[in-house]
Amino acid sequence: ATFGVVGLILFQGPLTFWAEEAPSQSPGETPAPAPPEEKPNKILEIQVRGNQIISTAVILNQMQSRKGERLVRETVNEDIKRLYGTGYFRDIQIEVEEQPQGFRLIVSVEEKPIVRQIILDGHSTFDEKDLRKVIKILEGQILDERALKEGVEAIRKKYGSKGFRFVEIESEVDVNEKIKEATVF
Repeated sequence: ATFGVVGLILFQGPLTFWAEEAPSQSPGETPAPAPPEEKPNKILEIQVRGNQIISTAVILNQMQSRKGERLVRETVNEDIKRLYGTGYFRDIQIEVEEQPQGFRLIVSVEEKPIVRQIILDGHSTFDEKDLRKVIKILEGQILDERALKEGVEAIRKKYGSKGFRFVEIESEVDVNEKIKEATVF
């Protein structure tokens, strides 16, 4: 299986550097070339928005971009990949706002829900405790859809090993987006 990283970096305001237009000169005068005015390329502040479960400190620790350091586009791209790599987030956006003295990074995250409850229904061949060990998803941890699919397949194999080759195993996830909790059936 291949996995892609989807993220969004938003740059607000012009990122080009410019100098103010020189006052008009009289004919015959040659204007003195003004040195180009460079704006600081420094990160002034990093704000984190949208996190309810994962602490701001955990998010910032995953990033290489730091307050007081130079803003580098490749580093911001890597920050997005690292944050996705934690498995905690459905969506991540990093917005770059130009400020008079540098840039403000705004990291907006949408967290995956916490598994509130796992309900196993319709099992008579195996004890529920044994099936819970096989699915490897625990109540109280962040929902990992890939682990859920692997757990369903593991249960299917467990039944297949007992001769139930055509067993039907299904899973359903009910997410309460308001409180970021999921019930797995």
